[in-house]
Amino acid sequence: MEKINLREKTCLVVDNGQFHHVAATLSKEFGKVYYYTRFDNKGFASPNEYFPGYGFKEFEHIDDIFIYSDDKNKYSFDRVDLFVFTDLYYGWMQEHLKKLGKLVFGAAKGERLELDRWGFKSKLKELGLPVTGTKKILGLDKLISHLKMVKNKYVKISMFRGIIETFHHIDYNLSEPVLTKLDHDLGAIKNEISFIVEDEIQAESEMGFDGFCISGKFAKNSMFGIEIKDKAFFMKSMDYEELPKQIRLINSKFEETFKELNYNGPYSNEIRVTKSGIPYFSDFTARFPEPPSSVYCSMIDNLGEICFLGAQGIVVEPIFNSKYGAEIIITSDWLGEGNWQSIEFPKELIEWVKLRYACIIYGKYYCIPQGMTEVGQLVATGETIEEVVGKITKYAEKVKGYGINIKTDYLQDAINECEKTKQFGVNF
Repeated sequence: MEKINLREKTCLVVDNGQFHHVAATLSKEFGKVYYYTRFDNKGFASPNEYFPGYGFKEFEHIDDIFIYSDDKNKYSFDRVDLFVFTDLYYGWMQEHLKKLGKLVFGAAKGERLELDRWGFKSKLKELGLPVTGTKKILGLDKLISHLKMVKNKYVKISMFRGIIETFHHIDYNLSEPVLTKLDHDLGAIKNEISFIVEDEIQAESEMGFDGFCISGKFAKNSMFGIEIKDKAFFMKSMDYEELPKQIRLINSKFEETFKELNYNGPYSNEIRVTKSGIPYFSDFTARFPEPPSSVYCSMIDNLGEICFLGAQGIVVEPIFNSKYGAEIIITSDWLGEGNWQSIEFPKELIEWVKLRYACIIYGKYYCIPQGMTEVGQLVATGETIEEVVGKITKYAEKVKGYGINIKTDYLQDAINECEKTKQFGVNF
């Protein structure tokens, strides 16, 4: 295949505000990268939704995807060679762009596998994969009645990810404050929302696949890691055949589904494996995952080529520059309380500090409040576990900001979990 000069190509990254690092990474290969995050989908637009991605030198922030311009120095829809979608809720747009003959790297209508949890469970049954006890309940009142009678369940919501994260229902007394808040937040629509209640899975290990799916095909060069939820992630680049057999089994079962969906984009899964080795595919991720996209963007040298040719149905082998990588979640209660978060770090750390909902104003970095405590991710790569831990510990000392919290101790927890996967044949 003739080598493509991406320096002659233009890329537009369509985001919801969390994945600036993808645009920054693609700018290393493409001649021009634009960045768009939706802000004008309601009558009273907010600057907090407009400014993520604003002011970065690596890419250019735009406010209209479908605008045309005769000025070759300005963005024009017809001159975009590749559209990269990092997040959810743009499936319809991706399908439209494909019909217009545009190259698109993203889940497209495959995002339904993440957004429709009940439909996802049905797909697992259809494919003959194990499914834990699951109940669909319409309405908060019925959910409350059900939870009064059961213990030790997990409650999830489809589609509306902003309502609440999955929560562990231990018993009604402990869940009552959560349910009371839901009653207040949902108001009149509380009984129009569907909930999924799942049995607990007695898992020996939690693992998953992180990478790219090209119409059901996967690259030979792969990666594997373990997440400590909302805290840290540690990973290793390795051959696809070295991945746990449970991951490869699930990916193979979905091969035909991916082909039917023409799924060419980022894909991750979360799998809970029992002591007897039974894999329960618990959650589907039809977008750039976080973690670990922050760290693998720093480990892969040819992400642009992967996306450009992947959008054409061609599998490109990732070129890894490091064997190991890790990330730690940076948090701030100050940001979570609704305040703008200023953050400072030396220029040499620009590759290793990946911020969410960030902008640059007069040369200063700010994270824009979105009701969350996550400021971003601190990452590091290296050839040994010890090298990665040493680097990220040093980096953490140089990142400053009011209320900033970076706990490097969480990395060891992730490493310990990675070591546990040796029982499933992983050479970590």
